Amino acid sequence: MQLFSQIILSGLTIGSIYALIALGFTLIFNVSKIINLAQGQFVMIGAMVYFSFVTSFDLPLLISLLFGLIITAIVGWLMVKVAIDPLGSKYSPIFAIIVTIAFGEILQGLALLVWGKSYVGIPAILQGDSINIFGGNLEPQALMIMVVSLIVCILFTLLMNKTNIGKTMVAASSDSYAAGLMGINVKKIIVFSFMISAALGAIAGILVGPITMMDYHQGTFLGIKGFIAALLGGMGSYPGAIVGGLLIGLLESFGGGYISSLMKDAFAFAILLLVLLYKPRGLMKSKV
Repeated sequence: MQLFSQIILSGLTIGSIYALIALGFTLIFNVSKIINLAQGQFVMIGAMVYFSFVTSFDLPLLISLLFGLIITAIVGWLMVKVAIDPLGSKYSPIFAIIVTIAFGEILQGLALLVWGKSYVGIPAILQGDSINIFGGNLEPQALMIMVVSLIVCILFTLLMNKTNIGKTMVAASSDSYAAGLMGINVKKIIVFSFMISAALGAIAGILVGPITMMDYHQGTFLGIKGFIAALLGGMGSYPGAIVGGLLIGLLESFGGGYISSLMKDAFAFAILLLVLLYKPRGLMKSKV
């Protein structure tokens, strides 16, 4: 029972991170029809910027977190201006994917120059004694990950369904041409979606960094897991992104706990192959 509880808690913790990253993938895909494979680099940049402001500038954690979100959102804006806009309106999806990969590699190279190749310990926002839940230990930072992820998902849902900017994003994702005819500036919506997606990645990186450590390359692996989660839930489905992230986290945790921890990462890729072969539209029956 103790092992089972610990596996559930660990799976929900890392699954919450995958869900945030998957939401970023889904948002950009819905608005621009681009699969942004640089999403993992947003995760890394957010965590590393937060780390620098805490350790180098000795700023309070919450102020450093705010700077991490803002700077990563600016990187998302820069990506649109220097990598996406030059493609024009009639770009090949494959070519757009290659552009996002190239931009991500540039970010990764710059991170290597700035922070080096060593892992760094991201300061935890919440510290204290672990909480015992049915025999499993839940660290305060892990609890914060689940709570903050839940709050972010709720706020994201309210943004998309209850605000004018959210409704214009939904309109642009449904039919960008018709949205343009109705006076919606689709280009601005795309920029805004990239900035929100980058901020979601930054939140994920800042939250998970104290648990997994972080280096210039760590965001790539987290981004891949988030992408698999988005595919599992159904690319284009926001609820699917959340469900997919939690499922990937739980399946990884159960596989690592009961089969082999050395194969933990392999389970996510096995799930990806199964989804592509037998359920390419995902669990939530995406229209893609």
